[in-house]
Formats: sequence, structure tokens, C-alpha cells
Amino acid sequence: MLRSIFFELFRNAMAQPIRQVLYPEVDFNDTRPYAFALTYDKVREGTGHLVLHSHKTGLIGMQVSGGYFGVELASEHMAVPVNTAVWVPPDVPHCTTQCHSCTSICLHVAPEVAKAFLPDHPVRWVVNSLTREMIRHFARVWQTTERSLTARRLASFIVQELKESPLVTDDFAPLPQNAILRDIAFQLVYNPGCAKTLAEWAAVFAVGEKTLARITLKETGMSFARWAMHFRLLPAMRALFDGVSVEEAAGIAGFQTTAAFINAFTRVFGVTPGKWRDTEQGNGPWLTPATNLPRD
Repeated sequence: MLRSIFFELFRNAMAQPIRQVLYPEVDFNDTRPYAFALTYDKVREGTGHLVLHSHKTGLIGMQVSGGYFGVELASEHMAVPVNTAVWVPPDVPHCTTQCHSCTSICLHVAPEVAKAFLPDHPVRWVVNSLTREMIRHFARVWQTTERSLTARRLASFIVQELKESPLVTDDFAPLPQNAILRDIAFQLVYNPGCAKTLAEWAAVFAVGEKTLARITLKETGMSFARWAMHFRLLPAMRALFDGVSVEEAAGIAGFQTTAAFINAFTRVFGVTPGKWRDTEQGNGPWLTPATNLPRD
């Protein structure tokens, strides 16, 4: 009974539209602190154009709870799954997006920290449970005067941990500018279990199957089925992280059988869903070692 209730709540949460976050009145260009953090649990209403901005601080963002979190860049959109964090260097135009049910944390670091320790281009890292908790703890204590030295040390540890973490490859869940592909991707996120075929999606948007397949290959570098699978698996990742069974996660992702879900999940993440739930990482083609990051 409880599992069925969770299943329906999860579906309802993921069905909410993705919006730009509602930014507080804060100076994002304040470079005096070593780092500061903001928690976002509200989004802008309406479906207007996403407004990009930039600032002198670098941004480390991750979702804390809820459904979907991502970062819009000038030329792409980066989905940020439940066990990852995104890095946006200083002065890079971007905006953060999420659904109504999501809560996220964005940790801003001073430009000298970014230049010394972190890459000069946007990346996504897999973050372990310790790093996630450090980020959440930092968001709670960084403003308290008596904890300022502790917060600085904590931010330093976070940066050190992240720069040694595995990177998510650029071809995991890519979302280009093409309007049709964006609509499909977000529908897959809004509606867990939506498992339309290439032909069915082509009919929805009144385009030819070959045309849709060609657009997908050109803009993502992969087949339509492989590309769509990434977005079908994002809700399943969230569900597994929250502790549901593999069988329930398979239903959330729209698979008719648990075996088919396990096979698809393993092809993408290199481990079975059960193993991923325990390790929250995997070791498959969606990761690459952090060998190209600057060292101090």
C-alpha cells in the first residue's frame, strides 16, 4: 500500500513543469566570501523564455529533493541527476531550472578558488553521500559568524572532493536547442512511464520518422532510442535514490518487465539498478575519471 502511494506521489511530482528558479535578492557578484550558498525551492511562474545571466562567482549546483534539476547554458541544457553536481565557471551565461517539487542548493565560490582548483568549462560530477551532506551542511552554517571559519574549511573540503570525483560524460542526457527534442525530453521527465516509440513521437509532432531520427543523431550523436532512454531513466534514478524497489523503479520508468529495465539501466550505468542504489555511482560509459582537472 505504501509503495503504491509513493508511486502516485512520485508520478505527480515529476509531472510538474520545469521552470527557471526564482532568484532571491542577493549579490551574486560578491567575491569577498570564500564561498556562499543559496537554497532554491521556488520557481518562476509562466512558460516564458529562460533568461540567462552570469556572475563573477562560480556555481556548484545539486538537487536536494523532488523531481528535476538542470542548468540552461547558451548552447545546451545540462540535466543534473540526483547523485550529481554541476559546475558553472565564473562569467559563463546560464540559469538554473527545476520543477515545482524540487529543492536545490547552489554553492558559489570566489573566482580565485575557481581559477585555482576547478575546470574552466561546465562539467557534471558524480558526488558521494559525504560530499552531498557537506554541501547541505554548508548551506546551513555559512552565514553564522561563529561558524565562518568552519564554513570556509568545509567549502575547501567540498572543492577538494569534487575535483577528484568522476565526471559525467557530455553525451549523458544531452538536451540540444531543437524544440522537438526538448519537448520530448521534458515530456519523458514530466510523465514517468511514457514509452512512446520513434514512430509514435514522430506522429505526435507531425514529422517523418527518418527526419526525427536524423535530427536526433545530428544533435545528440546517438540514436533516438538510446537518447530517449537517458531521460526515461532519470526518474528511476531519483526513485532508487529514495529507496524504492527495483521493480517499482521499473514501473516508474515505463518498463513492462523488471528484466528489461535492469538490462537498459545496466547498459547506461554499467551496474544493475540494485547495485547503483547501493553505490550511487556505477562505473559504466556515463562516467570518465577526473584526470583532466587542474591540481593545486
